[in-house]
Amino acid sequence: MLTSPISMTIQGTARSLARVNNDNFGSTYRASWLETTYKHELVLTIRNSYQGKAGPSQLERHNVELKHSVTNNTNPGVVPSVSTAYCVILSPRTSDSVVASDALVALNVFSTANIAALVNWES
Repeated sequence: MLTSPISMTIQGTARSLARVNNDNFGSTYRASWLETTYKHELVLTIRNSYQGKAGPSQLERHNVELKHSVTNNTNPGVVPSVSTAYCVILSPRTSDSVVASDALVALNVFSTANIAALVNWES
């Protein structure tokens, strides 16, 4: 199990996300803070499951999702802005977890190096 709290850096500031829910195969972590006239909330959800019928073709599925909500405290009529980033790791139950780990590391390096292009619709 991951430790609680989890530290994540948003807009150059480390935020501490406390575990607010835990079940057998997943957890939810949350942090919120005020900034001038805006309330920010981070929700990190981690879920682990199996996909497909039991047997050699069954997959392990690991989901990680981060939602960042920003609400305008001075104008409650403004719809909150919610940005979501997530990844899904799928691998056969019988495979070496290093292969899935290597793929995630490669994706992380690529997305970090190209984040401006990706959010500006480049492909």
